[in-house]
Amino acid sequence: MNADYFEEVHKLSYTDEYRYKLLIQGTRRILKEKKKVGIIQKMKHKWITNKKEIKAGTWK
Repeated sequence: MNADYFEEVHKLSYTDEYRYKLLIQGTRRILKEKKKVGIIQKMKHKWITNKKEIKAGTWK
């Protein structure tokens, strides 16, 4: 989503039903993008935390 999309929507009149449909579609798209990013960040964080440093130690 970019600013051009919202500029075009703002140009439509307030009485136009198409404007509201476009705004709803735009907000749904934004929420989906945020959700995708959240999942990717969670997976990345999990991978980093599961990666442990292995150090040589003494035998017991």
